[in-house]
Amino acid sequence: EIYPSQDSLNEQKMLELFEFGLVYDPRHITDELIAQRMQVMALMNTQVMVSMDIPPLAERLGELRCPVLVFWGTNDAMMPDSGILALAKHCHHMKMLLLSECGHWAMVEHQALFNRECLQFLRHDVAGL
Repeated sequence: EIYPSQDSLNEQKMLELFEFGLVYDPRHITDELIAQRMQVMALMNTQVMVSMDIPPLAERLGELRCPVLVFWGTNDAMMPDSGILALAKHCHHMKMLLLSECGHWAMVEHQALFNRECLQFLRHDVAGL
């Protein structure tokens, strides 16, 4: 269990979660970011944070028929490195960016790169379908 109930998730615990598993560089953790995530957590299904129980679906990645863009932080403490290989083996039409000195949240730690790559991917890779 990550958190036994959402009632026990407060801003201090959210900060600890960010520091432990979501970012490599804690300078990216702002009061505004914590407040935004607290709002999102209030809307989430309680079961998500209680169990973080995600079934193994790597073998089904091959069913995807659309281009896939993946950002992977090499310092991600939330996802095992084996996830990189699962994506590479099972996912067709995939573009992956491995980012050093980056945790689970590439979109926060490398915002400009993330936005630029997403726009390029949507304009060139997805638009060609």
